[in-house]
Amino acid sequence: MTTKGKLVYLEGMRALMALNVIICHLVCVYYPQMYFAEYNGPLSYFATTPLSALVNGNVAVVFFFALTGFLVGKSVFLKDVDVNSIRKKAANRYLRLMPVVVIATVFTFATMKLGLQYHLDITNENVNLNFLSAYCNFDVSIGNLVSNSLFWPFVDYSAYIGPFWTISYELWGYVIVFLMAYTLKDSKYRRIAYFVIMAVMLVCLDSYYCVFVMGLLIADLAFNSKPTVFGKAYSYLLKHKAVVSVLFFIASYFACCPMQGNSSLYSFWYKLPLVNHILLRGFGISLFLWVVVNSKILQKVFSIKPLVFLGEMSFETYAIHWPLMLTCEAGLFLVFEKHFNYNTATLLSFAITLVVIYILSFLFNRLIKRINKAIYNLQTKHLDTAKT
Repeated sequence: MTTKGKLVYLEGMRALMALNVIICHLVCVYYPQMYFAEYNGPLSYFATTPLSALVNGNVAVVFFFALTGFLVGKSVFLKDVDVNSIRKKAANRYLRLMPVVVIATVFTFATMKLGLQYHLDITNENVNLNFLSAYCNFDVSIGNLVSNSLFWPFVDYSAYIGPFWTISYELWGYVIVFLMAYTLKDSKYRRIAYFVIMAVMLVCLDSYYCVFVMGLLIADLAFNSKPTVFGKAYSYLLKHKAVVSVLFFIASYFACCPMQGNSSLYSFWYKLPLVNHILLRGFGISLFLWVVVNSKILQKVFSIKPLVFLGEMSFETYAIHWPLMLTCEAGLFLVFEKHFNYNTATLLSFAITLVVIYILSFLFNRLIKRINKAIYNLQTKHLDTAKT
């Protein structure tokens, strides 16, 4: 399912992953037994078994990283790219991420300044919610606002929005795989090089950067027609319907690897050197991308119009959901808790906030598109002026 070269079904997958993150943060605050393995009880099965994929936002994070590597590879393998375009792409990546980060950070700053964040008032007699104090515990000064809008999220983390720890990976992971794809795209040994580079990354960087390379490898298999060592044999094999069906179950097994507990279903893999839950999950999700690329059925499922619509604003949803959960959702919960039981208050506040999240994400997305268009027009005008 494509539209002018755009893989529409990827938007549907983005929508589901953004929802996965929202559910994860709901669970972390209101039902942490489902996420943190140290708690006991029936809900802890979600933390220590493949069921964790339903409430583990790291599944979505790893998916987004793999997808970035995949889309970068697709753009390089299907288009002519030069060194100048690499520099331009790196700058544009920052400009693409920055407006979203700035607006979400300013919103968080304003709600903190106005005393509209209520997450610290939530209590649960069954669990310890002290970890919530780590969120939005920052210096409300203009200097801190500016640095956390324009600089810190792109090199380390955001003091304002916890989920923005992924932004620096999205920027530098993008640059790394872009350089890799450009440098290696014509090499017969490029796929061997991917594994060598991943090994170096494990030692010198961390596992999340390997996920970008896994996504790049899937794009190489799908879109790069340049020959490789043993390329014809396994490329044909991996596209066979029977093999794709088997890979679906293998991908699901690894993608659902628990984050919080060493499940007996995965204990063997943890005995291997340098292997952790990120690598296992990254392998599974990257493999699942390959399955979807080669499955018309899954492409139709993920191309359902409501999913595609929500997927197109998934980055804005990711950016704005946490500030809204600390303000709108937490505030509603504290009101509903006075009139309903704990579960009813939680579900009501979540349902209302979810609608607010998607409405504001839509408006946010339209605003960002206008900003990006303005940035593009300024760049074009600057280039035209330089030429004359």
